[in-house]
Amino acid sequence: VKETPPTPKAQILVVEEQENLRDILEELMLFLGYNVNKAAHAKMALEIFSNQNFDLIITDVGRPGMEGWDFIDQIKKLQPQVPVVLIVGRGISFNMEQLQKEGIYGVIYKPFDFPQIRQLLGNILEKTLVD
Repeated sequence: VKETPPTPKAQILVVEEQENLRDILEELMLFLGYNVNKAAHAKMALEIFSNQNFDLIITDVGRPGMEGWDFIDQIKKLQPQVPVVLIVGRGISFNMEQLQKEGIYGVIYKPFDFPQIRQLLGNILEKTLVD
């Protein structure tokens, strides 16, 4: 397994309603050398997103309020090229080919697998920040 070093100073927005999970992801992002902003819900995330450029969005699609998919649609209207990674519970499966057509670059499953998250983010940012 090839280790992908983190891209320094990539700007990541984490959107997760559960505070403990949001904090865990923030700590991991900081440990990996990324800059991170976090939001508890879509409305807050859209506010942050509209005032700052991000290299990657990590979002839970099962949030209360604005549904996760609606949030992704809003993000893609503002910045179609920004990569999105979904946070979902184990056991949920997706057609990755279809997700990629919609600008979804990967899925992070709960409970978190830190080596998998590190590799996924490194691979995505390595490709998208060079383009």
